[in-house]
Amino acid sequence: MTQITLFQMEGMYSGLRSSGHASSGADEEVVCAAISILTQNFLDLILERYGQENIEYEIEDGYLFFRALNDTVYEDDRFKKYFEFVLHAFQMLERDYPGYLKMKQEVLG
Repeated sequence: MTQITLFQMEGMYSGLRSSGHASSGADEEVVCAAISILTQNFLDLILERYGQENIEYEIEDGYLFFRALNDTVYEDDRFKKYFEFVLHAFQMLERDYPGYLKMKQEVLG
């Protein structure tokens, strides 16, 4: 199962962590690939838009983490819209493929 942790600062999303694999088999591979594409594309977009100096991140096999280092990033309207988009996609995967993805929230600071 893949665990997605959504980080919040001051009531706003500020980053996420994706860890684990969705197991094996046809459905599991679809879910795992979808999560990988979503998280890696999201991180790439955030780094391109806000710069590496404003984002802490780490990528390994089965693991992706990032968080905004300052409020000018996570308070930005575009960042909020990007996050809403990817959150909606995760919710669809969680709904359509139960048991392969679990989301939780963590408040930072």
